Amino acid sequence: MATRMTADDFFTGLLAALAYKGRKVISIRGDRFDAILADVFNDLKEHAPEHDLDLRFRIKPHFIHGDSVTVRDAIAAATLADLISLDNPEYQDVRFKIGRDDAEFFLNTLPAGKQLYLDLADRFLERYEDPDSVRNAA
Repeated sequence: MATRMTADDFFTGLLAALAYKGRKVISIRGDRFDAILADVFNDLKEHAPEHDLDLRFRIKPHFIHGDSVTVRDAIAAATLADLISLDNPEYQDVRFKIGRDDAEFFLNTLPAGKQLYLDLADRFLERYEDPDSVRNAA
């Protein structure tokens, strides 16, 4: 039977992998962040059968506004879980509150294992650092 993966699993793993790789801050300004996450989710969805994963969520940016309810809920949950903080006054920058050791703990306890999340983080960073690579931007 496939292993269930929730949005919280996905975001915890992705954030932990980014922290593991040394990321301290990422910007969530505009709709680009949500579009990048939708691309990364689509990559995950494509490879889910290889990892025997049953994805229990989706990331689909709104066709007009470009933001995703799943992404906003996940950011709120990660903030409450003390994985990240949102910088004032605009709450547009995510600051990681976990270091490499904490990140490794999360990566080793989440569904599908550490390497999947590290690969997803690589895909995220590739798109994040190259604005032209986002396929689903509005």
